[in-house]
Amino acid sequence: REQGKFPEFPDNHFRIEHKYKETLNTLIEELHHFDRNVRSRAALSLGKLDDVNALDALLDALSTEPDFLVREDITWSLVRMGDAALQP
Repeated sequence: REQGKFPEFPDNHFRIEHKYKETLNTLIEELHHFDRNVRSRAALSLGKLDDVNALDALLDALSTEPDFLVREDITWSLVRMGDAALQP
């Protein structure tokens, strides 16, 4: 085994991928939470993940979000996604 290399564990990869999808779905749900601070943190976290699978949820939240500061955080997340956020 090369130094610094870890063996592949297919079962572990599946668990990590499953946990990631679970986290992504939770953050998307939190975009509609009653507390604006939760919505804001969810938007910022989705921006840090930079996953285009959250794009539709962010665009939907941007069009319905009543709080200006949360809309700003959603916009920041969309900007982080770059060209993927520019849909025709």
